Formats: sequence, C-alpha cells, structure tokens
Amino acid sequence: MVICEIMAGGTGTRMGGAAPKQFMKINDKPIIIRTLEAFIKSDMIDAFVICAPKKHMGETNAIIKEYLCDTENIFIVSGGNDRNHSVYNGCKFAKAVLSAGDGDIIITHDAVRPFINDRIIEENINKAKEYGAATTVLPCVDTVMMSKDGAFIDGMLNRKALVRIQTPQTFSFSLLFETFCLLSAEEIKMYTDTAGLILSRGAKVALVNGEDYNIKITTPFDIALAKSICDNFYPV
Repeated sequence: MVICEIMAGGTGTRMGGAAPKQFMKINDKPIIIRTLEAFIKSDMIDAFVICAPKKHMGETNAIIKEYLCDTENIFIVSGGNDRNHSVYNGCKFAKAVLSAGDGDIIITHDAVRPFINDRIIEENINKAKEYGAATTVLPCVDTVMMSKDGAFIDGMLNRKALVRIQTPQTFSFSLLFETFCLLSAEEIKMYTDTAGLILSRGAKVALVNGEDYNIKITTPFDIALAKSICDNFYPV
C-alpha cells in the first residue's frame, strides 16, 4: 500500500491573508485541489491522508467534496504544531485506521506544491522501496555564503555538494513510524523537514531530481508565478 500524506497545515501568515494559502485559487481552482489531482492521476497511490489545521478541518473537507467526485479514500486529520508533528499525526492515523505497516510506503508532500509530476512521484516511491527513504531535490545553482552574525561573510560553501530540498519526501512506513516513536517531541521539532529527521538516525536518504516549476506557494509573488505556470503548462 502507498499512502500519500498531504501537508496542509499552513495558516497563510506569509501570504498576508486570513485564509490558509492552500485554499487560495489559481485560475478558479483551490491550490490544494490542484495538488490532490496531481497525485490522484497516479495509479501508484492507494489512500490519501490530509493533515489540516484543526480549526480548518471542516473547510478542508467541504472543499474536497465540492471539487472531487470520489473522496472515499481521502481522510482528513488534525495537523500538529509543526511540520514533523503533522507528519507523525498522519502516520498514527494511517497505522490505526489504514493498518499501515511493514512493506507499506508513505509519500509526504506540501499541499501548496501543486505542480508535481508523475515522474517525481514514481521515482520517489521506487527509491523509498529500494532504500527506505527518498527526497526530491534541485541542484544549488547560486553561490552560497555563510554568515554567523548576519552582518559579515564568514566563508563560502561548495555549491556542488549542496542541494535544495523540495517535496515529495517518501519513506518506508515502518522506518518513519518507528523513528518518530524513538524521538522526543523536542527532537521531532528540531528538524525542518522529515528527511533530516530520518537522516539524524543514521538512515540513508536517496535523491530524486525535482523540477524548477515544482514551487512551494508561500508569498504573493509565488501566486503570480503559479498563475504563469498554470497559463503556460497547466491550463485546466
């Protein structure tokens, strides 16, 4: 079984609006629906777990039912106070309700990355099956400097050894769930993404090449960029 866990816990603070950014529309369609549709097209996904803000669970459910015909395998759970706790909540639901366990795969993705494609999804799942964990990345094309005080440069990093993280991030369910069970709440909160958490326990994380257009929509500029991507590549 492959479970797709959609991280929809954002509240839209950086967007400057009252509603969570995943509910905003790009060309008359909510961002979260565009994201879900991209995964629904894949024949590799068996179930969906949407981790939504607790106070917006009803709204999330209403939007999904309004735009999608078949919602039988889509479940909405309350997210946590940070990304990894939301992932953990989704995992606990998957284990308790979907009987996820050994041999199953969980693919985690930002609700506000609607331009994911089939190749990235397939490679994530296949590499997670082979290695236990995978994350989507882009090469670092800019020169990267290090500054400890935010005022002066301390040194330059080798960009050839650096990658920029996107999602999906995909894992053996057992590896991910058991890792969460071993960590304290503070340890879980320390990491800004789930691949880093897995890496901290000594597991290998395989790389999947991402795409420049697999953007995360977090600011008003991103909305304008997303509309341009839609108009040129995703007109529907």
